[in-house]
Amino acid sequence: MQKAKHLYISERMVEAVSLHMIKNALPEQTNPPLFKAIVGPPGEGKTYQLDLILKQMGVKTFLISGGQFESPEAGAPAQMIRNKYIQAGLAIDKGECKAAAMVINDVDTGLGNWGESVQYTVNTQTICGELMHIADFPNEVEGRKTRRIAVFMTGNDLTRLYAPLMRTGRMSFFHWQPTPEEMTLILSHNIFPELTEAECQKLVREFAGQPTVFFSQIRSRTVDESLWLQVQKVGLESFFSKLQHGVPRITYESVTYQNLVRIGRLLIEEINSNVNCLNSNINSQPNNEFLSQFKKAITG
Repeated sequence: MQKAKHLYISERMVEAVSLHMIKNALPEQTNPPLFKAIVGPPGEGKTYQLDLILKQMGVKTFLISGGQFESPEAGAPAQMIRNKYIQAGLAIDKGECKAAAMVINDVDTGLGNWGESVQYTVNTQTICGELMHIADFPNEVEGRKTRRIAVFMTGNDLTRLYAPLMRTGRMSFFHWQPTPEEMTLILSHNIFPELTEAECQKLVREFAGQPTVFFSQIRSRTVDESLWLQVQKVGLESFFSKLQHGVPRITYESVTYQNLVRIGRLLIEEINSNVNCLNSNINSQPNNEFLSQFKKAITG
C-alpha cells in the first residue's frame, strides 16, 4: 500500500539552512558570513533539499545557475549578480515576501578552475570580485544602501573556487551526503512510497554507496516499464489517441522490492560497461583531462 505523500527533509540540513537565514537577519548579534555553501558528491539532492527547506520556510528564492556566469559581454554576469541581490532585498521592502535568499546552483561549474582545458575568463574574475564585495559590504551594492540577503551556493568541488572567496567570514560550509539512515527515509518518502521502510533499508544495503540519483534512475526505469506494458496492451495508436482526450491513468505495478533490485543490478552493469569503454578511450588518450573528469563524474 502506498504511504501518504510526505516528503522527507534532512533535519541537519534544515538546521544549517535555517540558522544561516536567522543569523543573517540578526547580523549585529551573530556576525555571520553572508555565504553558505552546501557541498557534496554529485547526485545526492543538495539543490532539491535546499529548495524544499526554503519553500517550507516561506523564503522567496532568487536563482542563479553556474551556467549563467559566462557571457560574450564582459561584466554582464557580475551585473546580473548585483541585480538579483538588489531584487531580493526590494521584494521584502515591497511586501512581496517576508524573507528572501539568493541561491547560486552548481557554482563550481561556472567559477571553478578546471585546468588548462577550460578558459579562465575576465567574467570569472569580475564575478569573484563582485561576490567578495557583496560578502564584505552586504548593505551597500552599486553605491546604494541595500538590504542584507542570505546567499546559498551548491557545488560538488569547491576547492576549484578562488580561495579568498571562501575564507572565514565570507563563507561557511555544510557537507551533504546522506547517511544510510537518511537515504532509507529519502527512498521511503520521496522515491519509493510504495515500499515499506524495511524494504527501503534493504535496498540501501543492496546498493551501498550509490547516490540518491541512482535510485531515482531505478524509479525512472520502473515508470518506463509500466508505461510500455500499458502501451503494448492497447496498442501505440490507441494509446496516443487516449492522450489526445486527456491524460490516461498510469499504474505502476512494477514497483516491488524484487523488481527494483533487478533494475538496479542492470543499471550497475550498464555503468560498468560505460566505465570500461571510457577507460579504453582514456588509455588511448592519456592526457585527455575531459575524459578523466567525465569518468570521475559517472563513477562518483
